[in-house]
Amino acid sequence: MSRSGDNLIQNNAQIFRVYERRLSNPADVDIFTGAASKLTKFLSNKRAYYAEAQPHIIELLEVAHNSLKSVAPDVFRTPGTMNRASLPQNKLSLFDGFEGLAKSVLPYVHMFTAGDMRN
Repeated sequence: MSRSGDNLIQNNAQIFRVYERRLSNPADVDIFTGAASKLTKFLSNKRAYYAEAQPHIIELLEVAHNSLKSVAPDVFRTPGTMNRASLPQNKLSLFDGFEGLAKSVLPYVHMFTAGDMRN
């Protein structure tokens, strides 16, 4: 890989760590939703799914999922579905942020090399 490619990977790894911190705190709805919105935009581009980024993307989805679940444990009660109605009114934007992330990744699931993402 070229030097600029290596730099890009390193810079993105640092940015992923920032997103992880922001998505891990559902108490601050604005920070969570801002990070989710920016990450959703990034993940809407197929170039985001290079091999080195894939583990980070999976981790970020898991962090966002766990944050949402910590606020409303019933939101994922039924496997394969999300129950928006189980969230308090002031936390609905957390749901919307997570849903945006999930929807942005779906068209690119086939690009993942990690078997656990395809399941």
